[in-house]
Amino acid sequence: MKYFFLFILFIVAGYFAFQELKPKPLPPPLPPPPILSKISTMRPLLSPDDEQKIAKSTDDTNKKVRWQALKLLANEKSYLALPLLFEHLEHDPSISLRIRIFGLLSQYKGNDAVLAHVVAALTDYNPDIRLAALKALDEMRAYSAATAITALAKDPEGPVRQQALNVLNDLRKKRQKEIDDACAEWRRAVEARQAQAAQDGNPLAAPPPTPEECAKPQFNPW
Repeated sequence: MKYFFLFILFIVAGYFAFQELKPKPLPPPLPPPPILSKISTMRPLLSPDDEQKIAKSTDDTNKKVRWQALKLLANEKSYLALPLLFEHLEHDPSISLRIRIFGLLSQYKGNDAVLAHVVAALTDYNPDIRLAALKALDEMRAYSAATAITALAKDPEGPVRQQALNVLNDLRKKRQKEIDDACAEWRRAVEARQAQAAQDGNPLAAPPPTPEECAKPQFNPW
């Protein structure tokens, strides 16, 4: 009888121990904020058919209508936007509209086709177009266009020559800042690795070789 009670006690103690040690069920996930549910049901403002109709407005005789249509398609990130922007950049009869298009194209940083069209505009017959193209390349941080920009240092128009040099200076500063920031991040990573090595009992752990760009902060950014 004594052993029987001990056995029962053992079973009860084991049961409670199991209850304490067994994994607790995960709490149910929180419901999404109401705004997310609302956003998930929202659709884009324009349907593909709407975009096609707006694209036809880019041929309107009124340049203000053409501009609004181009701007809407570009801001909507429509697949129709870039082909129409390229077409009007090269052939629109309004110089002022062509100049404004550069502001829309400068949003497409890293797009090779956009870069090619903006660089091509550096040889446009109109100096105002060349100036607008220079500004766009600066905003796009188009470092690869440095050679094309440098060619305008001999432009027949003084303002274009001046702007070309201004843009080169600005791009150089931006590029150098990117290099300096990357070097600073690299140094922080090295210091963190050295600190971890010291903590692990290996204080003599050597850092990796210094990157060339960090060893020469003033190297040619092009």
